[in-house]
Amino acid sequence: MKLRECYEILGIEVGKDPAAIHRAYKQLVLRHHPDRVPNDPDNHARFCRITQAYAILKAIRPRHGNADVVEDACTVCGDFGEVHTGLDGAIKCAACLLAQRRKRLPMPPMAQVRCVAAITLQIAAVGLLAWSVQTQSVPTAAASLALLFGALAALTRDVSRSTIVRN
Repeated sequence: MKLRECYEILGIEVGKDPAAIHRAYKQLVLRHHPDRVPNDPDNHARFCRITQAYAILKAIRPRHGNADVVEDACTVCGDFGEVHTGLDGAIKCAACLLAQRRKRLPMPPMAQVRCVAAITLQIAAVGLLAWSVQTQSVPTAAASLALLFGALAALTRDVSRSTIVRN
């Protein structure tokens, strides 16, 4: 049951204070109690849903002194319970936060190999460039610059395809 459903079942607006939630619950329980309306299975099911909705709303009241922990509904999946406010300001449950991080981690093995190879090429190009400046060799400097730009192009290709840049 979603948090919004709980409020709808009790017939109150989202975000009401605990006293209003309790009043609505008491009124509905007195009206739909199985002892008041016996032999009505629909009424009994409604009574159970009212009780469940109240239990959920009562359970999610803030229990933590931590300021970044808010107990509300997740903006991604709509689940209720303990949710956290992210750096982007969105309220998400732990499962949605972890799923978002899993999109970016871990890096596929071939991407790791390409990244390490490109960094190694860059280091070699910088070393070759430094050696060519010391020996004043123009062909070596040109080769090192070509190597450096090739490594940068390979890294740029991987970065442009990553989900971190797109999201």
